[in-house]
Amino acid sequence: MIEQIDRKLLNLLQANFPLAERPFQVLAEQLGLTETEVLERATRMKTEGIIRHISAFCDARKLNYKTTLVALHVLQSYLDKAADAISKHPGVSHNYSRNHYYNLWFTLAMPHSSNLVKEVHSLMRQARSDDFLILPALKVFKLNTAFDLTGESLPDSRPLLSLQPGNYQLSVMDKAIVNQIQEELPLVERPFDGWAASLGLEVPALLTHLKQLKEDGVVRRFGAGLTHQAVGLTSNAMICWQVPAEQTEDMGRRLAAFHWVSHCYERLASTEWAFNLYTMIHQDTSEACRQAVAKMSLETGINHYLILFTLKEYKKTKGKYIV
Repeated sequence: MIEQIDRKLLNLLQANFPLAERPFQVLAEQLGLTETEVLERATRMKTEGIIRHISAFCDARKLNYKTTLVALHVLQSYLDKAADAISKHPGVSHNYSRNHYYNLWFTLAMPHSSNLVKEVHSLMRQARSDDFLILPALKVFKLNTAFDLTGESLPDSRPLLSLQPGNYQLSVMDKAIVNQIQEELPLVERPFDGWAASLGLEVPALLTHLKQLKEDGVVRRFGAGLTHQAVGLTSNAMICWQVPAEQTEDMGRRLAAFHWVSHCYERLASTEWAFNLYTMIHQDTSEACRQAVAKMSLETGINHYLILFTLKEYKKTKGKYIV
């Protein structure tokens, strides 16, 4: 069991990480602890695997990357080897087996100048797949990868993110900072000092740059990424919804409004695969996931959907975009 004070700390580490010279001191003051106690608790939860990392979560498109969700049909006897081949690709951040004919699902991000479709075909051959779907996002209705562990309702990440190719102009220093802040922040009293020194900046200047990158949406969130299984959310599912094209805007917003939904996208549909809205949910049991989906269906009136449970997590890392 995670102590309540640790849950409060995890909420702050995820959604309200202070961009200050001594951020753990700021957190300590908010929680009525000492800086040493906060660092000890954070270090313990990192060692236990509850905290994956503390770093910047960037908007791929602002950095001129293109991304897609890909689904493969792979022979069950070759699934683990196929997944291993896919996971080795540096542009793959998430890779799961799911309970469907399309049994291997992964996300792929690559620089905008690259041939994404050609790369998918290459991965398909490595996985010995004979059927696949390429499902790029058309619109993001919600992207909130922080989990509320206290019932206090965390703020969402920026809604309705732009999906246009990145026209955001980064200076040479911005690019160096973006590359640096995607690394793991050390759990020490003055964690930004080393980053600033490596960039040839004073800490206040680095923090000013970082705050501006957040304001501009290049950095979606700066904070902790958690292992959802370690905080009790042991079941997760992707739900594929089919709605009429003229209703996607309304239904996307309505699905995104459910607090247990972490991701909500409109994705490219086709005659072979008509699902056009996708949501991710995390719950403590598979039955709780089903109940959540049933409530979503009842309240939105969407009756045509698939619940795809994660059967095995082959890879889950934070996407890293080198600029």
